[in-house]
Amino acid sequence: MKIFQLEDRIIQYNVVKSKRKTLELSINEKKEIVIKAPNNCSNEYIHRFLQDRQQWIAKSLEEIENRISNRVYLEFKTGERLYYLGKSYPLVVEEERSNRIGAGFEEGEFRLVIPAYLKGEARKEAAKDIILQLYRKMAKNILKERTNLYSRLIGVTVNRIFIKDQKTLWGSCSSKNNINYNWKLVMAPLEVLDYVVVHELCHIIHRNHSRDYWLQVEKYMPEYKKWVKWLKENGSSLQIEWQPNKL
Repeated sequence: MKIFQLEDRIIQYNVVKSKRKTLELSINEKKEIVIKAPNNCSNEYIHRFLQDRQQWIAKSLEEIENRISNRVYLEFKTGERLYYLGKSYPLVVEEERSNRIGAGFEEGEFRLVIPAYLKGEARKEAAKDIILQLYRKMAKNILKERTNLYSRLIGVTVNRIFIKDQKTLWGSCSSKNNINYNWKLVMAPLEVLDYVVVHELCHIIHRNHSRDYWLQVEKYMPEYKKWVKWLKENGSSLQIEWQPNKL
């Protein structure tokens, strides 16, 4: 961990070196700064690189802090709202004396049944787990449906579909034509979900990100750049523990 003076505060950052040819700067939602650099890149050069980007770093950190302050942390109580395909829907909670617990989505409402004796963190964790199971089920249904639709349009065959809890990927396609999807896509607008579907299906034809690959994506998703931008700006907000005031 290295340090850097930014205006009136000290900033910590990590440097990851590899065989790459260029420098890359990124800041995640935890406000962790990472610089990817070539193996032969000197500390002095990296320091100058940071100095040249002070304004961008300060602005990015401010935007992250603003997003964090605008978060709504969920208690999984009646009146809260959950996202499905880019829209928020009300949550209705029923507390029962039995041990019955379950969740569903019907008629424009998320419904949660939970034992009344559960309180505090135990209640919140139980509610979060059952809502997560519901989201994974919903994600599997919609992603399977959209994959079948677009695979027929593109003319490719998918072997198997898996719903994953991936940290950094929205999707991936294996050499055996198995596709992994991130369950959090079910919270994004349908167009964003469709973009990820098309993105992975086109990898069955082109196993790279060449010009021909992106032309293939554009053929079936003409506005794909719009959805790439949406994921870049909003993807980190697709969470089950908290939500932004507005996606």
